[in-house]
Amino acid sequence: MVKVFGDMVTMHDLLRDVGREVVCKASPKEPGKRTRIWNQKDAWNVLEQQKVRAQCIHESIVMRIF
Repeated sequence: MVKVFGDMVTMHDLLRDVGREVVCKASPKEPGKRTRIWNQKDAWNVLEQQKVRAQCIHESIVMRIF
């Protein structure tokens, strides 16, 4: 059940959990492609991948300069 109180929206915990599962199943192996990340492990995974990707881009730019 979803309730609206003025500018605040609330929903039942089970409805929230089902929504989270739907998002997770949209891209189960690649959390970086999801619209939202709810799991701490997935969040760290995505951040680490972005860090590595950014470092590779930075190193390739530096190598092109020299």
